[in-house]
Amino acid sequence: MSKQQATPSRAKQLFSALVLPYVIVLLVIGGLTSLVYPTAAQWLSQYNYSKLINNYSSLVDTVKPDEQEQVAAAHAYNDALISGAQLLPNQRIPSGNGTFTNANPTVESAAAHGRIIRFSPQIPAA
Repeated sequence: MSKQQATPSRAKQLFSALVLPYVIVLLVIGGLTSLVYPTAAQWLSQYNYSKLINNYSSLVDTVKPDEQEQVAAAHAYNDALISGAQLLPNQRIPSGNGTFTNANPTVESAAAHGRIIRFSPQIPAA
């Protein structure tokens, strides 16, 4: 009987000596990882964004045509528009206040030259 009682106690000793330290180490590593992850992710994201901003600033410095030409082209486009739409108070349908001529530039022609980006937000009906 003494051999049978010694076997379970020997198995417990082997488990606690060989397996239990590895389980404890894995739990500690998992806990530390869950604590450090948000900080590490934020640092990595900030690092990537700073590299992106540096690349963008170098691209802006070498943009063609230069800033004055782009502003002049935008002013010329805006001055050529003689018609507009007004959204009056408590109204959901815009009303026009001018006429179009064939000399007016279109959004598509300006976009074809890479000068503007068309943005059409969806406005829900009231």
